[in-house]
Amino acid sequence: LDQVVDAARGRPIDALLISSGGNDVNFSTLVIRAIRLRHAETDRETAGIVTRGLADLAKRYEDVALRLSTMNIAKVFITEYPVIVRNEKKNPCDHSPNFPDLLNGISKAEAEWAERDVIKPLNDKVREAATQFGWVYVSGISSKFTGDDPETIAHGYCANDERWVRTFNDSWHVH
Repeated sequence: LDQVVDAARGRPIDALLISSGGNDVNFSTLVIRAIRLRHAETDRETAGIVTRGLADLAKRYEDVALRLSTMNIAKVFITEYPVIVRNEKKNPCDHSPNFPDLLNGISKAEAEWAERDVIKPLNDKVREAATQFGWVYVSGISSKFTGDDPETIAHGYCANDERWVRTFNDSWHVH
């Protein structure tokens, strides 16, 4: 936020778009655990990481709100997180020989767990913070990724050429 203040150079900010919470629930650690463990979705230590991360969010959002209140910002927008664990047919991602990537280690049960126990509760916390602090909650992101509309497809990491997420292999090929 200090960089935002520096970039504004004293001018009022009409709108600030933030995405906050994923790192606070240790998203990268959870992905690594899902890749490495056979059943991260039933692992007690993994569940504890999620529980503690979600529990700490209220205080973290309060800290962000306090800092934002010292800035001259007309509106704060906070985005929900995408559900990235579905294939183009809207099914949960499942490790498969057809998906040659590190994320291949994530099972269907882990993908379902990630959506149900990590992403959806995280988005609930984001929505609660938006309501509490007068921020605008930017919704619709999850439904675009999950293909909630019957006429659309999903765009998760296992959605082949239809994915809107870079996989580990994709990252290696970007120049």
